[in-house]
Amino acid sequence: MRRNLLWSGVVLALVGLAGLGGGTQLTAARDATPTTVTHPLVGTWIVDTISARENDSPEIAVITADGGVIGLGANRVAGGRWQAIDEHAAELTLVSVFEKEGVGRYVIVRGPHTVDQTGAAWTCECTVTAVSADGTVLDSASVPASGRRLPLQGMDLVGQPLAEVPAWVPLQPEATPTP
Repeated sequence: MRRNLLWSGVVLALVGLAGLGGGTQLTAARDATPTTVTHPLVGTWIVDTISARENDSPEIAVITADGGVIGLGANRVAGGRWQAIDEHAAELTLVSVFEKEGVGRYVIVRGPHTVDQTGAAWTCECTVTAVSADGTVLDSASVPASGRRLPLQGMDLVGQPLAEVPAWVPLQPEATPTP
């Protein structure tokens, strides 16, 4: 059950990506990383948050030039920020806060995201930490994640799926025992 909560949190955190940025820290990050505006991580991505799991639904992430991360997935949102490490990699921190069945928690995702030479994909061996509402660390793990850039497509592709969206097997709700 505890592992299921962690994985649920991971999925929530990695999908959400709602931009936190702002203030003097963001200004300092922009000043310290002049390549941020042209960094290949900037853009809209289809994210496979836990690449090793078949029932990990994809998420949408928007990485902004000013260091913000905004995202959305199935029933979850998160926010974060990023900073360039070099011309192909960036450090990213992401937080998702949620409540389920009266239990509050948040999940922190951290890790270097490396964009490939084509600029069309990134990978990350991210770390995940699940924390309860009272600040107790519930679990932590390392999970592989990846992203594929959302392509711009014309109307002539109506009726066609996006190849960048990975296939997945939706999780089935846990059965409730009958009396």
